[in-house]
Amino acid sequence: MDRQTAHILETIQNEFAVIVQIVESLSGLSSRWNGAVLLTDEVLISGRPCFRARKDWSCGLTVHVATIVQPQMHLTLVHEAFHSVSVGARRQQLEGNRGFEEGVVESLTRFHGLDILGDAGYPNRKSQAREQFDDFLEALESIRRVCRADHDTFYLGLLRTPLAERRYTVVKWACQTDPHVSESRMTARLSLALRRLS
Repeated sequence: MDRQTAHILETIQNEFAVIVQIVESLSGLSSRWNGAVLLTDEVLISGRPCFRARKDWSCGLTVHVATIVQPQMHLTLVHEAFHSVSVGARRQQLEGNRGFEEGVVESLTRFHGLDILGDAGYPNRKSQAREQFDDFLEALESIRRVCRADHDTFYLGLLRTPLAERRYTVVKWACQTDPHVSESRMTARLSLALRRLS
C-alpha cells in the first residue's frame, strides 16, 4: 500500500470513529464496527461505482474510492455508522426487511446527519440532496403517521428493535393508536407500505 492510500485510510478511519461515537451516544446502542476500513474501486457494468460505502458483514467499513472526493462522503459515513449500531441487522434478516433497515438508517441520516457532522468537527457541511431509498422513506413515513409518533420515537425505536421484529413492531405501535382495530386489520391497513419495505 502506498503512503497516500495509507493516509486516506487512516483519515477515514479516524473520522468514522468519531462519527460512530456520536451515533452511539445518540442512539444508546453499541457499534459492531471492528475498526477496519478498506477502499475499493468496484464498478458496475455501466462504469458507475457499486456503492459509496458499506458496512460489511464482517463489521468492517468499505469505502469506494470515488466517494472520497464527493461532497456526500461524510453523510455517507453517518449512514454507515447508523448501520453499525442497528440491532439485529444480519444478512439473513435483511432479506424481506431491507426497507426496515435502509429506510430507518437513511431517515436518521437525513434528520441528524448535519448535527452529527457539526459535533464531529465538520460544522460547515451544507445539506446535500440525498435521494437513496426515497421509496422506503415514503412507506415508513406513511406508517409513522398512522402511529402518530415523532421522528426519533419512531426511527430510533426501530433502530433499537431487532430487524426481524420491526414489521410486527410497527403494526403493534399502530394498534396502540386505535385499540379497537385488531392486529390483522391493522396489518391489512398498512399492507401497501409494508410490502414496499420488503
